[in-house]
Amino acid sequence: MLALAPASSGSHGLGHASATHIAPAATPSVASVHSAAAPSVSVGLQVPVTTYTVLPWTLIFSVTVSNSVISTLNTTIWLNFTDQATHTTCAANNISGLVSDTSSPTAYYNLPVTTALFANVTVPAGCSAFEADVDAVSVAVIENTTTAVTTGGALALTSFILVTPTVALHVAVVSAQTYGLTSTYTAQYSGRVALTIYNPSGGVVLSANFAVTPTVNWTETTAGQYPYTLTLYTAYSTVGFNATGSVNILAGTNTYTNTTTWSNSTLISGLSSGAAGTILLVVGLLVGMIVAMVVGRLVWGGPKTVAPAQPWSGEKAAPAANTCSVCGKSFATPEELAEHGKTEHGMQ
Repeated sequence: MLALAPASSGSHGLGHASATHIAPAATPSVASVHSAAAPSVSVGLQVPVTTYTVLPWTLIFSVTVSNSVISTLNTTIWLNFTDQATHTTCAANNISGLVSDTSSPTAYYNLPVTTALFANVTVPAGCSAFEADVDAVSVAVIENTTTAVTTGGALALTSFILVTPTVALHVAVVSAQTYGLTSTYTAQYSGRVALTIYNPSGGVVLSANFAVTPTVNWTETTAGQYPYTLTLYTAYSTVGFNATGSVNILAGTNTYTNTTTWSNSTLISGLSSGAAGTILLVVGLLVGMIVAMVVGRLVWGGPKTVAPAQPWSGEKAAPAANTCSVCGKSFATPEELAEHGKTEHGMQ
């Protein structure tokens, strides 16, 4: 419903009147209504934006306006890509060519997003790591009327996959029947680079991961065609990207070279290693037995028992009966003592 401006002595957007003249009631024009209220615009993303966005991708969004109309004269739309780590706009695309005149307050748009919209995306300062950083995709709409300019937008975070993955196997001859295997690959958010080589009967003869070991040596002595599968795995693909082919092993003369280098010396000069080892073993055994005996005696022998101290007495003990006063020998009878004194000491 449109409200009519009341008659008064002031000046109004619907007309001008003096203090003594009342403006007649009239139905305002559409332009007059638009000038009475500022326009507004909102944008909605109609498709989910995943963690990784692989191109080409279809962007579906809606634009809704009020107090204005969606038209080629009023509406301008921009699609911007921003490096979220540096908050730098790396690519800005005017996609106003999608707009057509409509009386509906809401319009829906489908836009195929290809690498063409990312031209020179890594060139601006702050965008050198765009292919590795988290990115922001935003749709900005500018609604321009004769009275005001209003903007609205929608934003989502993702990581755009701009580089088409490629992977290739390279084979070089190292020596007779030995081949050096390397791989070149290009991808964003790459992981394992798995190689599997099969023999002509289908059995696996070699497995390698070039992301861990850049160069792998493969020795094969049997001539034949050896099929292989080289798979590049990425964070945004569960199946990986495959390159297949075969390695042609030609018949040739096998050459084997075994080289052993050993350096050692014995403690006893002039003896062979075996003899010196035997002597050292015997010496070690003897020393070990001696040490074991000493330790065993200390452990199991225990400390010597010392008799307790006795009280001291100042008197000498009386000599036993029939004891010689010269030599201290004792005899059973006095007669034996007397005979001892005569014969041994010349006593009468």
